[in-house]
Amino acid sequence: MATAFGAGNFIADTTTSNTEAASFVPEHWSREFIAPYKVSRVLANLVTRWNFEGQFGDTIHVPTFVRGAANAKVQESVVVPNVTNSTLTDILIDKHIEYTVLIEKFSETQALPSMRKAYLEDAAYAIARKQDWDLHLLGRNAPSGTPAPGGNVTGTDYSTAVIGSDGTTVWNPAANANAGNATSLSDAGIRRLLRSQDDNSVPMSDRVFVLPPVELESLRGIPRFTEQAFVGDATPIRTGLMGTLYGTPIYVTQNCPFVLDTAASNDQRAGLLLHKAAWVLVEQLRVQAVQAFLTEFLATQLTWHTIYGVKQVRSANVKAFIVPA
Repeated sequence: MATAFGAGNFIADTTTSNTEAASFVPEHWSREFIAPYKVSRVLANLVTRWNFEGQFGDTIHVPTFVRGAANAKVQESVVVPNVTNSTLTDILIDKHIEYTVLIEKFSETQALPSMRKAYLEDAAYAIARKQDWDLHLLGRNAPSGTPAPGGNVTGTDYSTAVIGSDGTTVWNPAANANAGNATSLSDAGIRRLLRSQDDNSVPMSDRVFVLPPVELESLRGIPRFTEQAFVGDATPIRTGLMGTLYGTPIYVTQNCPFVLDTAASNDQRAGLLLHKAAWVLVEQLRVQAVQAFLTEFLATQLTWHTIYGVKQVRSANVKAFIVPA
């Protein structure tokens, strides 16, 4: 069976180092991992992704360009230069995520070959979920901690979020006797959320709605949302990429955070209207598989790990909204 172990279990002189284990890295394990890993990711596929693999350093400095203005040319007068307002945004590559199991030789000998496949698929899901979760947490405008994947997020972290019914009322975790004022998405709320990005000159392409499953259930109960006229590609609404509303794709993910009201109830969840340029995912080491036989344990160690960083670079390109769970 798989065995849990801590740092104290290893002896410095006998532990297999990264260099020594390199010859044990099985490429086929990496390839088998990629398919379930990609299937499990949702949000990571909807943001700007930069491949930083093979590069050195722990920080990327990104110029955030601010739009200029076109000016009327006055005859016999000099042109009016635009003031450079661009700023630098630092993206820290500070996340090294791993999933490791230790399988004793006794168990490995007697178990079915499918045992390894089960660990591989679980690792793919766990790492993909963690990466998506780190991106979801960027939706908070006032972070107050780093909850674990699937954990509860403090309601005041989303102090600029709105509620789903109208897309304008600010989320208030202390409303309704500390029960919060979250409401389900409505047609008016969706249109108002879209307008908020229109007003901020956010491009109409590459926008998406990211919803918790509960909102998929709500939308399916509103007849006009299941009409072909409201599903942009004339495809029936479905799970995952469920179609488009007003030309905007809608994705459903279980990874949308639970949000606490002031009474500490987690019966709210956060959704997103997101443009691709809002957030950046920098991958310095894509998921890698490492396998080594540890003689001191008579066990095989299987590890999958990745190095990356996430950052919000354009706050106007994302809007969080709170809906009931």
